[in-house]
Amino acid sequence: MKKRLLGLAGVAAIGAVALASCQTGVNTGKVFHIYAWNEEFQGFFNKYLCDEKAKFVEAAEKKDDSLKPTVTHLDGIEVKWTIVPSDGGAYQKSLDEALLANASAADADKVDLFLAEADYILKYTDSEYTRDVTQIGVKDFANIYNYTKEMLIDYMVSLNEKTYRTDQIIEWLYRNKVSSFDEMTNISKKFIEKLKADFVIDELKLVTKQESYDGTKKFLFELDD
Repeated sequence: MKKRLLGLAGVAAIGAVALASCQTGVNTGKVFHIYAWNEEFQGFFNKYLCDEKAKFVEAAEKKDDSLKPTVTHLDGIEVKWTIVPSDGGAYQKSLDEALLANASAADADKVDLFLAEADYILKYTDSEYTRDVTQIGVKDFANIYNYTKEMLIDYMVSLNEKTYRTDQIIEWLYRNKVSSFDEMTNISKKFIEKLKADFVIDELKLVTKQESYDGTKKFLFELDD
């Protein structure tokens, strides 16, 4: 199974783990199986990563769910989802059972990528059978500069926060160039703590600056990665 993945938004508060058998350039099956405990991650995946992402964006813009594809793909490989609510430990129990059966499971049923809550992440990562997704091409979720405005809006919505917070954060990052969330004085301390738990601020490095005859300025910034 191919495992070339790109950065995803909305998973800063959880851990994403890929099984070590999922190796770059190797295609051992026709299904990429993802385990999750709710549809939030699936929504981010469909909007930003799957091959059909443009159709999901169109469906959202037209507010027409009938335009959403019923089957999605990643690099041409069909994506299969297993979503089990976490109530009463049901997700952890189901995931553990699926992972124990992985070796003998049919290719379409093998778990290729799964989510784990922070409290349980070491249980899964401290194993020769799993691999942190950052090792297979997924960008670091923590750096807030890796998030577009649209991604940050989605993050706010997922937390039931007002979306205008996005503009406030962008103002602090790009205009005021703060190096700490604590400097964002028009954001509540409670939400500041949430931002500090989910993100870090890796400062942008100015590479080039261009100014046109009409006064328009263009900047090219570089991130550490």
